[in-house]
Amino acid sequence: YAHRRRMPLSNMSRRALMVGVATTFIGCKRLLSRKKGGTKQLTCPAGEHSIIVPAHWTEGLLKNDEAEIVHGSNLDASFVVVIAEPKDDFSVDLAGYAEIIADLQREKFEDATFEPLEPRVIHGMQALVRELRGTLKGLNLVYLSAVVETPKHFVQIQTWTSKSRFEASRPVLLSVIDSFDVIGPKPN
Repeated sequence: YAHRRRMPLSNMSRRALMVGVATTFIGCKRLLSRKKGGTKQLTCPAGEHSIIVPAHWTEGLLKNDEAEIVHGSNLDASFVVVIAEPKDDFSVDLAGYAEIIADLQREKFEDATFEPLEPRVIHGMQALVRELRGTLKGLNLVYLSAVVETPKHFVQIQTWTSKSRFEASRPVLLSVIDSFDVIGPKPN
C-alpha cells in the first residue's frame, strides 16, 4: 500500500468536491448561527413598525400582499406576518378589532378553536393575544395571534407553526410578538 500513487482529480471531481465542502460549510454555519440564537430587527417599508426575529428566518417563503413584514423558517416551520390597518377605517376598539380578525380566521380554518384573549402590554401599547388551533389546507397549525393598538393603526401580528412543533416554538413566537415596536412617538 505504501507504493500506491495518488490519482489526480479530474476538473469535474474537483468542482464536485468544492461544492460538497462549500455546502457542508454553509450548512454548518447556518446551524451554528441558529444554535447561537442570534436575532435581527425587521422594519416595515414605511418605517413605522419593527419586530425582532431569529437571525436564520428569511423573507420570501410566503406571499401576502397586505403584509408589512413576512418572515419565517422552513427549518423550524415557524412564521410571522405583520399587517397594519389605519384605525380611522374602523369604528371599534381593540377588542372589537380582535373579533373581526377572529371572524376572518374562522372562515379560513377547519375545526378552528380559539383560546380566550389575553391582555398584554407591548412597549407601552395595549395588545390582545390568543392561541388558535385549526386545519388549513390539510395542515394542523397553531397560531399565536396578536392585535396591537398603536397611535395610528391596529396591527395584526400572526405567528404560527405546526401542531407538533408548537410547544417548543411557543417561546420564540411569543418573543417575536413581544418585540413589536413603533418607530417614532409612543402612546402616552
